[in-house]
Amino acid sequence: MGYVYGSWKTHLNPYDVIGYLDNEAQHRIILKKNGKIIGKQIKVLTEKSLGRGRFLGRSEWDAPEIDGNVELRGEALEVGRFYQATVTQAKPYALVAEI
Repeated sequence: MGYVYGSWKTHLNPYDVIGYLDNEAQHRIILKKNGKIIGKQIKVLTEKSLGRGRFLGRSEWDAPEIDGNVELRGEALEVGRFYQATVTQAKPYALVAEI
């Protein structure tokens, strides 16, 4: 892959390279899994207003500060309430959903 430990080209530790490659593999797996949710309805708890009709929240099955987030788009929403939303986009550690 072009990584040479201890060469002038890069000073990467082989274990760092393995960790990086593992993260890339994790991103692909999670993105594939999250992609299967696009178009489906999920229950989202709003936790923070981001302004302009955007909120940060989490699905009913996500643990705070551990699992991914949901960016919720909709008007006249309240922080601290659950809403049924349709997932419109998937990212490795986040979903985008609309009311």
